[in-house]
Amino acid sequence: MQKIFRLILVVLIIFMLLSSASSKETPEMRVCLAQDVTSVSYRIQSGCYELRDIATNWSIGKLRPGDIVTINLAGSNLNVEVNGEQDNIPFSGPLVALPQDKSDKNVFSFKNIQYRDGITVSIDNRCLLAVNHVGIENYLYGVVGREMGAGAHEEALKAQAVVSRTYALALCGTGLKYDLGTNTSTQVYGGYSAEMDFGAEKAIQAVDETQGEVIYYRGNGDKEIIQAFFHSNAGGYTEDSENVWNESLPYLKGVPSPEDEYAVEYGDKTGQVWASESYRWEKIFSLAEIEDAIGKYNERTASPINIGSFQEMRIYREGRDGKSSTVSNRVTRIELIGTKGKANVYRDNIRTLFGLKSTKFNVTGGGSKRIVIESGSGERRRLEGTAGLKIIGAGGFVVDSNDRKEPFQVVTRDGNTALKGGSEQIIFKGYGYGHGVGMSQWGAQGMAANGANYREIIEHYYNQDKRDGKLTVDSY
Repeated sequence: MQKIFRLILVVLIIFMLLSSASSKETPEMRVCLAQDVTSVSYRIQSGCYELRDIATNWSIGKLRPGDIVTINLAGSNLNVEVNGEQDNIPFSGPLVALPQDKSDKNVFSFKNIQYRDGITVSIDNRCLLAVNHVGIENYLYGVVGREMGAGAHEEALKAQAVVSRTYALALCGTGLKYDLGTNTSTQVYGGYSAEMDFGAEKAIQAVDETQGEVIYYRGNGDKEIIQAFFHSNAGGYTEDSENVWNESLPYLKGVPSPEDEYAVEYGDKTGQVWASESYRWEKIFSLAEIEDAIGKYNERTASPINIGSFQEMRIYREGRDGKSSTVSNRVTRIELIGTKGKANVYRDNIRTLFGLKSTKFNVTGGGSKRIVIESGSGERRRLEGTAGLKIIGAGGFVVDSNDRKEPFQVVTRDGNTALKGGSEQIIFKGYGYGHGVGMSQWGAQGMAANGANYREIIEHYYNQDKRDGKLTVDSY
């Protein structure tokens, strides 16, 4: 209990110190730069800092440009070296480097990446944790260009700035140790280094022109900051949040997103195939590769798939209520059938299992028999090379498949199509990139290219174009 109280006290002290060193009107974000390490080294690039031990409020010394600080774990204490000279005093930590003049451009570098504002190093589970404490606007300078692409239309960049600010502030204070990471597990953060990317001035301008703007939603009570989820490409239609995760939120409902195809136009124009493939993609597995994917999945999940040798796959597009279908035609359940039984994989775990870009896909079977079965979408595809396959028509007449020229579909008794054993490949043919909830970044770019402003983009993706006043963009 004393340890918990001490940890809370330390967090409060850090918060007060950092708040006094920065604008009181600007929220501070805590970004995890490294954890589970035993040594942290950083260099002051610009500005003047003070290195302080939070536990004792002891000032270890001033830091100036060029100074290199190395903090090593020594049992339950921290040892500090400044420019190679070790201070023999053990510190309990956390050790915080505080900018002394908030009007300066205060920058430090860590692992060859530069960051604005302060850094704290603390002991966490017998290892070290390094956290960048950075004002929200400075934080966004390192996010918007890396997330949307600095060359995007200015209105799309503004939409990303407001969405990323909202997303970050909704997470502010939710974790005891930090709020965000630096990669796509939260949102991509490149620090001050991102501000030096080619074309980054457009992203910085978008942050400045939307300074402090946050998305709120007013339901039955007071307005609240929204959970502004976003993703790369919806593949033509976003999805209701409850069909991807669990919670149903009125501002995270599926909407048409035809402008996602702008990614293909951009890819064709620039020759960047990755852009086109964010909209339309294909991934092929041999049956052995399917079993290998299941094995790797089992190594990192608490719910392993134990079906023996893989034989069959069935896919379902069920809404959370179990009755309706997903609004975007996304797959929410895969049933895997093997020699030892069956197993189901649900929602976004399907992407994890097979390393797919999205769950908006169809499945076909291929190989020497070229059996092609589209599952659940209502589309019809030709079955090729199916010598000996008999088809029963609506009138009960039996015909040989080789005599059939028009397409047909194989459907099971329950109305779901299935991929049966005997095929030598499984082909996932999909659309979109990401979970499909909230704003589509490529869709936002397409809307901006068609003349929409950033508020219209936000209204579309987070309020289904209702314009009922429940969704607002206001200052924090």
